[in-house]
Amino acid sequence: MSDVFLSLLKLGPGIRHRLLFWIGDCLRANSGKAKEWAEMTPFLYASDGFLVNLNAVLLKLCKPFAAPQSPKLLKVDYRYAASAPKSRSQAQQMSVHLQDLQKETCFISLDNRPEPTDVEFNFLTECFFMAHRCFYMGFNRLQSRFFKINQNLHRLEVAYRDLSQQRGESDSVVANMKERFDAGMSMFLSIKAALLEPQTLQAALDLHVASTTWLSNLASGNSIDAFNPISFPLSAQSPDYLGYVPEFILYNIADTLVFLQRFHENSIEDCGLHLDHLMTFLLIFMGHRSRLKNPHLRASLAEALAALLPHHPDVQRGRSNHLIPHFHRERIFNKHVHVEFLAASVIEVFVGIEMTGSGVAFEQKFNYRHPMYVVLDYIWEIEVHRKALTRLAVYTEEHMEDPTPPLFLRFINLLMNDAIYLLDEALSYMSQMKHNQRARDTGEWEQLPPDQRGERENSHRHMAMLARFHNIMSNETIHQFEVITRHIKSIFSHPMIVDRIANMLNYFLLHLVGPKRRDLKVKDADSFEFKPRQLVADICQVYLNLGDDKSFCSAISRDGRSYSRNLFPQAEEVLVRIGRPGCMISDFHALHEKVISLADSQEADEEAFADAPEEFIDPIMGMLMSDPVTLPSSGVIVERATIARHLLSDQSDPFNRSPLNMEMIRPNLELKQRIEAWKQSIRSSKH
Repeated sequence: MSDVFLSLLKLGPGIRHRLLFWIGDCLRANSGKAKEWAEMTPFLYASDGFLVNLNAVLLKLCKPFAAPQSPKLLKVDYRYAASAPKSRSQAQQMSVHLQDLQKETCFISLDNRPEPTDVEFNFLTECFFMAHRCFYMGFNRLQSRFFKINQNLHRLEVAYRDLSQQRGESDSVVANMKERFDAGMSMFLSIKAALLEPQTLQAALDLHVASTTWLSNLASGNSIDAFNPISFPLSAQSPDYLGYVPEFILYNIADTLVFLQRFHENSIEDCGLHLDHLMTFLLIFMGHRSRLKNPHLRASLAEALAALLPHHPDVQRGRSNHLIPHFHRERIFNKHVHVEFLAASVIEVFVGIEMTGSGVAFEQKFNYRHPMYVVLDYIWEIEVHRKALTRLAVYTEEHMEDPTPPLFLRFINLLMNDAIYLLDEALSYMSQMKHNQRARDTGEWEQLPPDQRGERENSHRHMAMLARFHNIMSNETIHQFEVITRHIKSIFSHPMIVDRIANMLNYFLLHLVGPKRRDLKVKDADSFEFKPRQLVADICQVYLNLGDDKSFCSAISRDGRSYSRNLFPQAEEVLVRIGRPGCMISDFHALHEKVISLADSQEADEEAFADAPEEFIDPIMGMLMSDPVTLPSSGVIVERATIARHLLSDQSDPFNRSPLNMEMIRPNLELKQRIEAWKQSIRSSKH
């Protein structure tokens, strides 16, 4: 087919223009196929097969310049996507056969983007943009559909297994479900064969790798007339070129890498030295909002980065070939020329997801963060990244009260928010699962009418899916704390953070080792990814990692909601039962004694200071203040650490909602001196 197209293109200008207009019109007429709702109206658009075949032809036309830093790539004119010819004749004069690209969202927004008029674009430029546009509408959408079918088949398989055990395989509903599964599997395998056609797959990968070098060159700030070495850190000013480039090019690259990692992993390793270009591209666009405004797209790049990992968790689950080499993938994470900027880029994306607005569901936000957890877990073990993360933490401690909270502080704050939400939800779901299992086992559901029993079963399966999701994410989040506190400790003892981290650990340890743990014992806990033993071990290890600091130990015993003197002994019993090392258990016992000692002195102080004057009490937390500050607009006096924690999530005065940052608050030294004098007088009166 590609030979036919190539022959037609060589027949002369007239035939060439007609053929290119036909391709452009096909892509324009099917532009809606790239939308999510296109699956609801398939009759409006060409088939997936048509677009996949057309894309295969366009990829072959791109072959002459589909190589990293090919001199021919420099001829691709970034202005093409901003062209909007007013007539067919003008489009022919300008060689703009693919129209309406000017409506596409670009990497950055420009207040005034000049529209190219007196220009004739070359054939390479048209091939480049047509191939990417067709790939986005064809291969990329088909990949998305493929993943959805894969997920649906998994859900259907679980439902079929549960229902067949209850009703038997001869039941009509079970038989119907089996037919649906077989039909879905047939579709799955057919699409997989189309997507993994070797020549087209390689041509697509070649174009995408070449495209990363073209995009990196545009974003570098260097001259775009040649491929020059890229220096980091990049300038704060973003080149205007990026305001002309459609986002779908980047989606193509990111989604293809994710697809290859799952179903054709060896293709990534076979890129060899060209993986350096992919890493440079990811570092530029993932970590620089000035180069790419869309936080969703930068999150997609984080997923693409995870796809480059030499040891991805999917390998451990047996879905990848253990015999595939990973030399080049290990190399780019260890020795890439700009690899020291990787850790900050990942954390920048992690924090950026929080700024996507209320339109992003909690589940979607955590789906975005999952690959970032995977990357962080891997790079913590590499010295260059560990040093980079430590530098971020040191800088953060030195700038804790800056008007704009430092990056690593926002990261830690969001980790705590995520951990509290996810694990709380996960434990709630497991408690509900226990209740449902008990009701089903006692025959309570069997006494219900068939329609109500069916509703209960569907609700139970849905709840099981939610429980599994929240368990996976909470396991990863708690594990991140264990890894981080292994290497970075002092920041967690800062007054702004220490009470919150201690309260969080106490709260979850109480639920996992206290009397309520019986509510969490369910059948087949592994199917829900519920791992209470690992959670207890990780939480206890976080205690030990931070336990050398007196302020952290004081914060543990200061928590009146979850901490009690028998909490740590209960945890010790669980640690023994789950077979943790003896040295860990003895260290945890020593920490318990240290906390008890501090608790004794704290209880004495609390008793002595119980009748503190109202003006000495923080109005938010209800605790005696030690470092009072005055809020400028409301005039309310609060504890410095209290308002600092509030401002991490909300940069406004909590009493009147006016703008506020740490630079604006005023220390109340006079009140601080009176508090100290009052405390001293109380202590003196006790002796």
